[in-house]
Amino acid sequence: MIRCLAFDGQLNQTIAELVGLSRHQVGLWRRRWSNAWEASTLLECREPLRLAFANV
Repeated sequence: MIRCLAFDGQLNQTIAELVGLSRHQVGLWRRRWSNAWEASTLLECREPLRLAFANV
């Protein structure tokens, strides 16, 4: 939810109030996702393809 609100342009303080965290905690999560953006995007984009070939 933090990522979605951040992508919508919400401020850390606003996000913090909505999700029950401090402004500092929201900023920490935003930095973590920003630093991991490329790796997480590649993982998420590959996941459906990998699942398509899984033996279920």
